[in-house]
Amino acid sequence: MVGRWATTLYGFLKADALYDTTQSFGDLAGGGLVERPNGHPPPPPATPINFRGEHPRAQLSLRDSRFGIRVKAPETARVRPSATLELDFFGTLPATATEAQTFTTPVPRMRHGYVKLETPYVDFLAGQTWHVFGWQNTYHPASVQAQGLPGQLYNRSPQLRVSKSMVGAAVGVEAALAVLRPPQRDSGMPELAGGARVLFPGWTGLTTAGATGTSIQPLSVAITGDFRNVALPEFTALPKDTIAKTMPSVAFDAYVPIVPATETQKDDALSMTGELVLGQGVADLYTNGIGGVAMPNVANNTGLNPAPTYPQNIDNGIVVFDLDGNLRAVKWTTLIAGAQYYVHGTDGRLWLAINYAHMESSNARSFTRPYAATLPDPQAAYYVSATQVRDSIDFFDVNVFGEPVDGLRLGFEGAVYVDRYADGVRAVNRRVDFGTIWMF
Repeated sequence: MVGRWATTLYGFLKADALYDTTQSFGDLAGGGLVERPNGHPPPPPATPINFRGEHPRAQLSLRDSRFGIRVKAPETARVRPSATLELDFFGTLPATATEAQTFTTPVPRMRHGYVKLETPYVDFLAGQTWHVFGWQNTYHPASVQAQGLPGQLYNRSPQLRVSKSMVGAAVGVEAALAVLRPPQRDSGMPELAGGARVLFPGWTGLTTAGATGTSIQPLSVAITGDFRNVALPEFTALPKDTIAKTMPSVAFDAYVPIVPATETQKDDALSMTGELVLGQGVADLYTNGIGGVAMPNVANNTGLNPAPTYPQNIDNGIVVFDLDGNLRAVKWTTLIAGAQYYVHGTDGRLWLAINYAHMESSNARSFTRPYAATLPDPQAAYYVSATQVRDSIDFFDVNVFGEPVDGLRLGFEGAVYVDRYADGVRAVNRRVDFGTIWMF
């Protein structure tokens, strides 16, 4: 406290001990592809033996630790200014980083960095924080491992946001509209997202978002929309024009306290969260969610050496050209649901959480070619192999959390990832995570 300015330091130190039955993931798994099992060919020209799909991995990591600072300035003319800066240690490492450097000298990364102005009429926010799409992070599930989970909208983005909250004794309504960082800066168009949330303050439950965000929350439902526009060079090595594509998406979220809870009564609390997304070109709003989809190779009709390449100016997995030169959005439908139960007689200090998620694409397999021992004719445009692209993934986990003393939280998670590739092969990874968390 300095004068009338209020400064709050917060965060947690988290140590994860992880074991996976395959060598598919780093400490942050997200929606990454599960390594294929032996006997099923990986991308050509490799042999059908896939070592990484048949051998385990153990990791110890502190990279999911966080540190934040929140500053509130004195209220002036009924305007309340504040700012937040929060870091974790999942920053991008150089390609030359060793395994030891990855875990013992991790790179800080900005999670949140924004300024907020609260007024009697509307609130304004400028900076990087949770994406409006999915009304994040209100409906995030509980898990010991670092989020986002497969099929979970999990994204923070630079934005300008205006919002309004009107909450009464029986019902409340919140609305937000944001202009965000575009998925393709060369489109010249920002991303737009907005939505509304209805909540019922008289019906509250106890819930945990992630591994540390435990709070009392009201029954609520939300609907949000996302609108993106991209403009790519036409599909040739020497493009002259652009081809544009607009991509609307919608998300439905809910939090339902089944056995209610309050600040003074937390025993036996039971609640559920759920999210359904009908998305186009939103793979980057999931953690490691592109599913292996990539642009096709440009035909080398003239036999140039080196072969010509398409001047791609957008991240993979959002849109893809078909072989006739039409621009297509990669479509993903995702569902994630979770339940949390707080054990009787523990005052909310011992609880169980289970989650199920499903993520599938109706068109990702259309942007693949069959497996072949050698690459296709270089004089024709072609896609990546079907052995590299996801058709769908199912995820299931069980978590046990305990808080033996104030500030110390322990968690154990068992999770199963079942990946289905576009060629029909099924790949499975099982993960165990023991987390020790000191919160401040």
